[in-house]
Amino acid sequence: MSKRLLAALLSFWLLAACQNKPTTQTFDAAVKKLGARYAPDASLALFKAQLHKNNNGDWVLRGETNLPQAAGALTAFTDSLLGADTYTDSLTLLPQTQLGDSTLAIVRVSVAHLRRAPRHSAELVDQAIMGRVLRLLKKDGGWYFVQTPYGYLGWMNKSSFVRTDSAGAAAFENSDLLRVNAFNAMIYSAPSTSAPPVSDAVFNMRLIKKGQKGRWVEVQLPDGRNGYMPASALKKAARYAPADGARIVETARKMLGVPYLWGGNSNKGNDCSGFTQNVFLAHGIQLPRDARQQALKGEAVEPGADFSNLRPGDLLFFGKPGKITHVGISLGGARYIHQAGDVHISSFDPRDKEYSADRRKSFQFARRVLK
Repeated sequence: MSKRLLAALLSFWLLAACQNKPTTQTFDAAVKKLGARYAPDASLALFKAQLHKNNNGDWVLRGETNLPQAAGALTAFTDSLLGADTYTDSLTLLPQTQLGDSTLAIVRVSVAHLRRAPRHSAELVDQAIMGRVLRLLKKDGGWYFVQTPYGYLGWMNKSSFVRTDSAGAAAFENSDLLRVNAFNAMIYSAPSTSAPPVSDAVFNMRLIKKGQKGRWVEVQLPDGRNGYMPASALKKAARYAPADGARIVETARKMLGVPYLWGGNSNKGNDCSGFTQNVFLAHGIQLPRDARQQALKGEAVEPGADFSNLRPGDLLFFGKPGKITHVGISLGGARYIHQAGDVHISSFDPRDKEYSADRRKSFQFARRVLK
């Protein structure tokens, strides 16, 4: 290729890039605005889009979202920007069509991991426990991008759940469901603690009741396995005692000593917001997953100079102005229970042996979710 021809081609490419730049800049600005409107929290919604020209010089819209309204708004804007039918619309609205009707799943292991990317070495962002119904959005090999009942997104390996459709999920939900109300429980293959185990069991997971033999209940796991648990470890899944501060604190204290796990959301290991979410779930209250999300719930509480206005069960938030990074549960007054290294009790009172100067300094505000 001659230098003259090369220079001419380079000039053409630069001219084309300059002509395209205002269009893509306008598009990118619109995507940013639409994202702020429809998907302000990336952990709860997927919204990605790009506009570019292919090798033939034709405009192509690419991206993916699980939000029909956002997809419609983006297509309408692109039509107004370029003109309808003047570009290729390759925006994917999840769930992927190749998933067919089976776009739901039920967790089949005691604790299933949600990861940042579709691989076991990726960051743990959350966990889902047995009996949780998930929404499947897309597939990558043996991994699925899933959404939990409280909206959290992450990648889960197919070994952790059973796929189903809306009818299958409804059949499970309408079964005689039981909720595990004990810590460190087991499901046995026969009504005896000496029988081989079928699975371990964690707090708040759900099982189908099949029958009862004295002090033992026969249960069925979401994947069809059967086993036995002591009746004392189970409660009706939909039956909750009225949530009050004393009961919340009683449940929270049962997790004292549970180790810290980033992204953990069970009594095997949890992070600060996973701990609070698990505690409140046991009383029929579904909190959001992250501390920053939980900080938007309930009503503001003025703690008082000596924290005497705080009631048992109030949520306490820590960090710095505009950025919440930690959450705990008030025991009433200056003491609170939280997950930090392990679940333990701390205090705002300098006279208390559990006093934490760092937590006192980073305390931001309290909110009350209990009525």
